[in-house]
Amino acid sequence: MKNNKLSIVEDLMSACEEATGSKEKALCAVRALCKKFGGQIIYIPFKESKKITAEYLRKVLVHSAGESNGEKMLLRIMILMGGVQIYIPMEYRAFRDEIAKEIYEKYDSSRNKMSELCNEHRISFAQLYRLWQRGKALKINKENEK
Repeated sequence: MKNNKLSIVEDLMSACEEATGSKEKALCAVRALCKKFGGQIIYIPFKESKKITAEYLRKVLVHSAGESNGEKMLLRIMILMGGVQIYIPMEYRAFRDEIAKEIYEKYDSSRNKMSELCNEHRISFAQLYRLWQRGKALKINKENEK
């Protein structure tokens, strides 16, 4: 059975990718949404709405993908999901493997870096360690496939 929380992320990804034609920009934008609103239920306003939620979404999308792309993404999301409340999952849950790879690459075994990464991803040390292990396993699997 598919996790509904993560299917919302997939829907957001496809909406953003349709709007811009770029998977990388869509990934960056949806990760930014999960980082900013993760763990919350937010209302997606209709296209013509000037609600404050639309402004919050606009700011996050424009900051992560640029002015033009952010506007296109917001319009697409509002067309597809307008008038609905959706739960935005935490970034570390929705993008677990991507974050695990990043943590594995960035972590240099220093205490300062560990604190930086915990603060950056808003996770505990235990979660950071689990993600680091996951990143290590993913890297080993990738090398074994070659």
